[in-house]
Amino acid sequence: MIHEDVNEHITSRGRIDMFSATRTVQGKAESLFSDVFERNPGRSSQDTKSTSQLRSKGYWDVTFGDVSPFNGRHIRQYGVLHLPDGGNFDSRNSQYESTPSGKDRCRKVVINLIARRLSLSDYFSRPSTNVTGWLWACKSFPQYMEDGNNESILHVGKHVTYEENLPELSDSRKLAKKAFWRERLEGIRCVVAPMVDQSELAFRMMLRKHGADLCFSPMIHAQLFVADATYRRTALSTCFDDRPLIVQFCANDPMTLLTACQLVESFCDGVDLNLGCPQLIAKRGHYGAYLQEDLKLICEMVTLLHSRLRLPLSCKIRILQDINETITYAKALVKAGACMLTVHGRTREQRGPNTGLADWHAMRAVVNAVDVPVLANGNIQLPGDVDRCLEITGANAVMSAEGILSNPYLFEKRHEVNWIVAREYLDFAERYESTISAVRAHLFRICHHSLLEYSDLRERLSYVCSVKEFREILDDLEDRVFQSVSSSGMEFAEAKASALATTSPTTMPHWICKPYYRPMRDDSSVSDSLYRERRRAELDALAQKTGLSKRQLRKREKRKIEDRKIQCKNQAYSKCLRCNLPASQGCTFGYCKNCCRFRAATERKDCKTHNFQFATKIPWCYRERDGTTAIATAVISGIMEL
Repeated sequence: MIHEDVNEHITSRGRIDMFSATRTVQGKAESLFSDVFERNPGRSSQDTKSTSQLRSKGYWDVTFGDVSPFNGRHIRQYGVLHLPDGGNFDSRNSQYESTPSGKDRCRKVVINLIARRLSLSDYFSRPSTNVTGWLWACKSFPQYMEDGNNESILHVGKHVTYEENLPELSDSRKLAKKAFWRERLEGIRCVVAPMVDQSELAFRMMLRKHGADLCFSPMIHAQLFVADATYRRTALSTCFDDRPLIVQFCANDPMTLLTACQLVESFCDGVDLNLGCPQLIAKRGHYGAYLQEDLKLICEMVTLLHSRLRLPLSCKIRILQDINETITYAKALVKAGACMLTVHGRTREQRGPNTGLADWHAMRAVVNAVDVPVLANGNIQLPGDVDRCLEITGANAVMSAEGILSNPYLFEKRHEVNWIVAREYLDFAERYESTISAVRAHLFRICHHSLLEYSDLRERLSYVCSVKEFREILDDLEDRVFQSVSSSGMEFAEAKASALATTSPTTMPHWICKPYYRPMRDDSSVSDSLYRERRRAELDALAQKTGLSKRQLRKREKRKIEDRKIQCKNQAYSKCLRCNLPASQGCTFGYCKNCCRFRAATERKDCKTHNFQFATKIPWCYRERDGTTAIATAVISGIMEL
């Protein structure tokens, strides 16, 4: 927790709206910093939880959680960040003399953290919800200290805690929560939908660059998020610029959902309850759209979160078979405490080949029936669909899922060459550390029509496992398209201009990002996709040539693909330069983890891949007797998980 004086000032001064000007936020942060720290010199913390005594004199200090400064091996995660204002730091014969440059750097960083806490935090955060969560979660906080990088990736770490017995909010707070999204949706038109393994941080940041005003996180399983620290870290990542953000959970237990929502309070602007997932896994887990029949349980979860949680709660639903039942369903959620609704214009049974079209008129009936903001979702595939949907439904904003997966520039009302879009996504994926599975899935979506044209590239994309290989596939795709266009006697610039001038996506060439339309079940048996037709013709020709059955040919091709996957996987591992065991990918020294630890410690260097920070925080077992370097840089850089 930050110091009581900071709590008092933040509470008395009030939160700054997340859409306020940066200059206003920065000015208020500087004023708050000056009031709390610079006008109160000599503040120090004497509490300890070990035999080592932390002594500070003439320091600004910000206390984070319980004080446990130094144990026998390294600086603990719980501790105190002391900002030097003269005097010496003395602990276990280690001293630190403050310098003007160090003082200015510390002052700048803390002001930035306070500013982000003021501007990015939810409006209803309790005073104890503070910059602590950001500091613990920031994976590369020392680097952030150095350059003030807003793109540092934040995770909900195991040290982010929750309160077991939350008090009930006052009536005024509840009313304020109800009005939260109604006030803040002004100016928001385009929303990125929650998509499992697809709306990850890299894709959200790319979409924010191209017209998205609000983003949802991927759906997170509340029970796993609470119980498993590893899942918590991998399921949600964000950064300072990833705002406004709503985190979506699926759940069927009120207390578990409340606990999960508490853990993300400092990382988002709102939470969402998934009541619209139609997949069979949701049926087995009893969540998503399969909670529709258990309205009592749904209302219990919504009521509990509305009465205890500081964040505003929204719900994402699907329409029911009867429009009157849908309106009753929506009104029950609003009465229970939902501050915003997202309505998908399809029923639970409309999935896969039965997807069909979303009913925009049913969504309009819900908009007219409730007094909270409504987001419309469904059939947003083309650049003009956003305006048409807003006009027909009367919704406050439009949410898109599959449309932006096929064309990430949809919100900008334009199309683009698919390899250009894919390369831009790869840049974001490298910057924000997306998983290979997420990258592969996005490239399949963006280049879908071209991969149907070039089946060998489609096959390669299914088993490569590095960004470099993904880029090579895009280079091959570009070369083939250039050759194809030039063979037709046209310049590529001319062909591109002609393709982008086309209004119908069906007549656009395959190398332009355009939506994918699922065939209707009634038509699928008659007209297969172009890829399947070509595939059947190739198998027929091979069967006649070799005398083998189609089944045997498919098995042989499957074995070839599996062999390539194994070969690719084996080539991905390089040997450690010190012990010849498999080296860690991306290691600074090209070593395995054990060898890297030894060299980084002895040479006082950092390794980002293994998260070794021996240049800034040296454990006692590796520290020289004077030990000044480790303490000095640790005091400046802050307490971080080693």
